[in-house]
Amino acid sequence: LEVITPATAFTFADEAGRQVSEQRIACDEVYLAEEVFSAGTAAEVFPVRGLDGRTIGTRQQALVTEKLQATYVDQAMGRRDVNPLWPSCIS
Repeated sequence: LEVITPATAFTFADEAGRQVSEQRIACDEVYLAEEVFSAGTAAEVFPVRGLDGRTIGTRQQALVTEKLQATYVDQAMGRRDVNPLWPSCIS
């Protein structure tokens, strides 16, 4: 499950016309970013609001991350017509 959630978030960003990338970056690049999100199986998609005591972007919810979160939840709950086979019941 290591890459399922990040790959899903990247797919949603692509659908929204947003360019995202996964890469190693220096801390000062994070400090200067307008928005940073992280993704994981348990946490799904969430904003990174700060690093090393420094605020990233504004204190408001990051707009792109908010959209990715909403799309992720809608997909997981089966409320999207795109990729309808992604959510599956496991019993």
